[in-house]
Amino acid sequence: MKNVAEQSEFDRSLARELGLEIPHQSRSTLERAERAFLSQHYGQKTQIQENAIDPIFLGRNALLVSPTASGKTEAALVPIAARILTGGMKSLCIYICPTRALANDLERRLETPLKRLGLELEVKHGDRHLPLNAGRFAILLTTPESLDVLLGKGLRFLTDVRHVVIDEAHQIYGQPRGYHLLFLLERLKAMGRQPLHRVALSATVETPSKLASWLKGSDAELLAFGSEAKRILSAQFLFPMSPHSLRNWLSGIPAKKMLIFANTRRRCEEVFLAIQNTTPYEAYVHYSTLEKMDREYVEKRFKKAAFAVCVATSTMELGIDIGSVDAVLLADPPNSVASFVQRVGRGGRRGESCPCYLAPRDDRELLRFCALLALAQKGMIEPIVEGCAHSVLVQQVFSCVAAKDNHRVLPEEIKSFCQPWAGYHRAVDAILENLVAKKYLAAEAGWRSLRMGPKLAELYNKKGIYSNIADSDTGVAVYAQDRKLGTLPLPRDVKKGNVILFAGRYWRIESIRDSSILVSKTAQVADPLVPRWGTRGLKSSDLVTRQMRSLL
Repeated sequence: MKNVAEQSEFDRSLARELGLEIPHQSRSTLERAERAFLSQHYGQKTQIQENAIDPIFLGRNALLVSPTASGKTEAALVPIAARILTGGMKSLCIYICPTRALANDLERRLETPLKRLGLELEVKHGDRHLPLNAGRFAILLTTPESLDVLLGKGLRFLTDVRHVVIDEAHQIYGQPRGYHLLFLLERLKAMGRQPLHRVALSATVETPSKLASWLKGSDAELLAFGSEAKRILSAQFLFPMSPHSLRNWLSGIPAKKMLIFANTRRRCEEVFLAIQNTTPYEAYVHYSTLEKMDREYVEKRFKKAAFAVCVATSTMELGIDIGSVDAVLLADPPNSVASFVQRVGRGGRRGESCPCYLAPRDDRELLRFCALLALAQKGMIEPIVEGCAHSVLVQQVFSCVAAKDNHRVLPEEIKSFCQPWAGYHRAVDAILENLVAKKYLAAEAGWRSLRMGPKLAELYNKKGIYSNIADSDTGVAVYAQDRKLGTLPLPRDVKKGNVILFAGRYWRIESIRDSSILVSKTAQVADPLVPRWGTRGLKSSDLVTRQMRSLL
């Protein structure tokens, strides 16, 4: 058996023979990028960074699977930034985030290291537009929906995109938004007429190889890298949980910063009611219905506060930087092990353990928490079932037609970006025929191309064709001094003078209009109106249900 020195020399020799060794000049550029990104950690690399930086710099497509705060973003961008510098700024990178909030947060994190390298960063999403005078940038942070809009405009810089980073890939795996993104990457690849260098980042998934295969599209398969370091899950039960017991418990816990996760927005407000004014904590609420300004306010205030509690839905499962979190409390059992692991992983991110507290309200929730905990400790996570959501293909047909100057498309163009997925590829002809029959598309005599029909023209004019996110923004728009706070499902008998609890604050209704209400901030009251949002999709996963039955 070779000793360590002999093995290292053998590895170097093999790398030279296969052309996998990084040349000295390129190595110095890579080391410069490492210093720029990792200086705050004294140049120390995490395990995922040690494993992945060199292969990504050498051009390997990669999937990085490791827990929150393990340095996946830097593991992807250090080698990509170095490749851009090595290539003489002839290539761009698009970094795709599942949410606008994550893109905004990454902008704050990445601006400084990129400036150290002389590289510019831009952001494009529904709340941010590319400036007309944008210069030569190296990295673009965006979302799948905004990438669709950019492709529709046919902007020239898209032909220079060579690198794509897909963040939080587990969030879109097998989902309509995931296929939407993969179709967009095929269209992006066709614009540049070169393979895309794909790097994906993910929390723990059951079978990384399947996710890697799914993400590759028509490019080379992604090499999966994982982090073997596992944090100890330190869980305690608070049972049975009631508003009074939760408040008493919070007063005695030795934690400065805490995240409390709830399954619904209404539950967030209920938990906030139970813990507000608990000394010494500042209490906040964070969920998707809040407008961008209010979400960012909560994130900044929580990060700066000495003692703070933030009650959130799944919006805080993602890697938004809110500073250190000493502990996590789950006020509801999540629907899946994957969500459970994401939530508890937000606590003690730099330590070896994840301190978490589980607060069931009854026997059924206690059983569900026990099932989640047992599965997480075994490392068992739900498998993802891939399938064809043909609505995604319809949306992409619309997007492709809209992107053309003459609003015409050939069936072969649609089939070209469906090529990697047989189920979608086989459905193209039938879907196009159906869209013609329903007047979304129009056939032209003597031509194979299809043009925009009257129904598609109506959608296009309303800018309603670039998303695969289900519309959940139903209810009444709420305004305070002409600033929109969000959209609420309020009861029909709501009256002027009622006080509503929204985003952890109390608002008095000043006037009621047909589709909106005007409110003003007011003092705390004993029995405010709490909006009732829908609770679709709260069923436990099959894996959790089977474990519950096994425990019984």
